[in-house]
Amino acid sequence: MGHVNAKPERRGETRFALSGWGVSARVRVSDPALLPAVVRGLPPRFRRSGGVGRGPCFCAEIVGDAAQWVQGSEVLYSGRSMRALQIAVYDSFERLASTTSRTFAFLHAGAVEIAGQAVLFPGASHAGKSTLVAALLKEGGRYLSDDMVAIDRRLRAHRFATDLRLRPLSGGLPRRTSMRDLGARAAERPVPVALIWSGTYNAQTIRPSFKVYPGGSRIATKRMSRRNAGIAKPVVQRTVALACSSACSS
Repeated sequence: MGHVNAKPERRGETRFALSGWGVSARVRVSDPALLPAVVRGLPPRFRRSGGVGRGPCFCAEIVGDAAQWVQGSEVLYSGRSMRALQIAVYDSFERLASTTSRTFAFLHAGAVEIAGQAVLFPGASHAGKSTLVAALLKEGGRYLSDDMVAIDRRLRAHRFATDLRLRPLSGGLPRRTSMRDLGARAAERPVPVALIWSGTYNAQTIRPSFKVYPGGSRIATKRMSRRNAGIAKPVVQRTVALACSSACSS
């Protein structure tokens, strides 16, 4: 999660500006009891910035007996769970970065560093990205991400690492698993994308089953908007070209 040194002001309200991944935002927390959940919910590399800040404003407040997370007039979360509030904060800033950053394109993929190069696993939700990433981490790979990979214009993958979300083989909700639990380490620096594998994960044999990549349609940004199309489109095009030229085992 992001690192923010935020302390409540005298009135109990905290305001701070954030920046990361080429985007900025402002945050107001009206009740000190909500501050820990907001800070823990921030994605990696979001840091407190000086001044009054710019960009959209998010607010965490107590309304009645419920905590609310609000952007402008839109209520993004309302409830009593601090864990759910934390997830709402994460989703908000992930969306902000992936739709407005002009510095990075965010691809919907798992990623592991192997021998100083990045291997990407594009896939839809529930496709087995996290499970495959965890299997490779146990074999000595270094963690980049299990869901969303930040790619710069030089086609380097940057770590967007949070706890892995691993689903039990029997189904059900994902379980958050840290790198420490897996005995793994995170990538320490951006690494060039060397290979894209597209395939499925066979839960019966507990091993990946790869298929030859048929084309570029499976690679897509997590989200794209007019504001980040200038970075997203060329990165996706180059990634597709790399994927089509990669030799994958079947």
